[in-house]
Amino acid sequence: MKVFHRSKLSIQNDIGSLPEAEACVCKVAEQIGFSDHDNKQIQLAQEEALTNIIKHSFVPGQLEDIVIEFCQVPLGLKISIWVKGIPFDPALFPVYSRKSLEKKYDDRGLGTYLIRNVMDEYSYINHGHDGIEVILAKNLATRSIEDLINDGETEAIDSTYSTDGEKPEYSIGLMNAEEAVEVSRLAYYSYGYTYPYENIYYPDKVVRLNESGRLVSMVARLESGEIIGHSALSMESDDNSNAELGIAFSNPGYRGMGIMNKLWEALIDKAIKEKILGVYAMTVTTHPYSQMAAHHFGMKDCALLLSKVPVLKFKDIREESHPRESIMIAYRYLNPPVSMTIYPPKKHVKMIRNIFRNIGVEPEVTESKVSLSDLKGKRSKLKVKPDTEFVTANIQVDQYGEHTIKKVAEDLRQFCVERYETIYLSLSLNDPFTAILCQEFEKLGFFFSGIHPGDNDVSFLTLQYLNNQVMDYGVLNLDSKFGKELMNYVEKCDPNA
Repeated sequence: MKVFHRSKLSIQNDIGSLPEAEACVCKVAEQIGFSDHDNKQIQLAQEEALTNIIKHSFVPGQLEDIVIEFCQVPLGLKISIWVKGIPFDPALFPVYSRKSLEKKYDDRGLGTYLIRNVMDEYSYINHGHDGIEVILAKNLATRSIEDLINDGETEAIDSTYSTDGEKPEYSIGLMNAEEAVEVSRLAYYSYGYTYPYENIYYPDKVVRLNESGRLVSMVARLESGEIIGHSALSMESDDNSNAELGIAFSNPGYRGMGIMNKLWEALIDKAIKEKILGVYAMTVTTHPYSQMAAHHFGMKDCALLLSKVPVLKFKDIREESHPRESIMIAYRYLNPPVSMTIYPPKKHVKMIRNIFRNIGVEPEVTESKVSLSDLKGKRSKLKVKPDTEFVTANIQVDQYGEHTIKKVAEDLRQFCVERYETIYLSLSLNDPFTAILCQEFEKLGFFFSGIHPGDNDVSFLTLQYLNNQVMDYGVLNLDSKFGKELMNYVEKCDPNA
């Protein structure tokens, strides 16, 4: 993996220290290559975040250090702000309201609102006794494939081409850096700008992600070198746990040649060689074709994520118009765990067993012996991440604490106010507290989605919350018998169904 720039700064928890932090992030952003405009946005976001932290995490007169880490990542800059003070929750910061500003000039929460609008990521991790990590990330500006085509720096794909007669020969291999432009062109031609993985439209981002190892792109090439198909493994993390198999598209003029099957065969072989735990596909439900492809390669349905992404527009596939796309996750273990102990909520035991059985694992189901009183004095450990691309949010409970329910409720409230469409909640099935706290989260309006498989320690139960939406389950087009059973179960759990 490519080594990127990393630096660290320690400042006092005083507003007077902000210029020092501003000068440092300005220099780092300049070295990474951000424009003056983006550099100023980064400085503004960091200043607002630090101001919130100084105001909310310390008592008056308390002197402590705040550690700021600057790290160049594949797509740009990541800023981690580490705080050890009074336990605080960024979700409790005031929520900005335009109505409040207009009526009584109440601009509380405006800083958080600005951060979310100028940065590509604003999230936090509650590390318990290790403190809070507030994360800001900004991607480098890069030109999209549409810009390159409009500026005459690359040509659009010839949409009139068709393979009448003999099928041409092609080969499968890893993408070369110089082929990224052609891959982006192919995505643009296949989907317009509706494909939810936005990075695929930016050749420079595709190159950087492949260089870092977070993306592994395979392409189908004609003997002439023309790219006629693409798919990729998108790594969940750096520890080879799970990889998403997707970002798949091909030139419609070459359909019927088995391109996608060969690309997925090559990618799964690559994942096996890299000792990836498992692969999964996010299959759409407006039609069954992507589900059928996933099932063909041994992936089995395990979670139904409602209203997950904006609607995709598939060339030459007729479909009804839906407001948003629901996703069926299909998973396949490449290296199944030897043993697994889980503590599922009693009401969902049967379905959770069935899901694990469907993906080829028989975990040991153990009854939880803990109670809510056992959490007294314990701190929560949460990962909270809004996904502005999909307009959804993810909350992951890594460690239960005395105020976990309250923290999740406040996060949920903020995301609903900011009009995130769906909020997903991940709860470790390997933690006995999940068995008793699941019902508390369901009282907030969360309901069953499925499971996200992992190894002995990381399998998660996924719940979901629909923000001011009523789901029409009749429009979901599912391929497998088990997928339909899972959908029926989700519908029964949906409080608004």
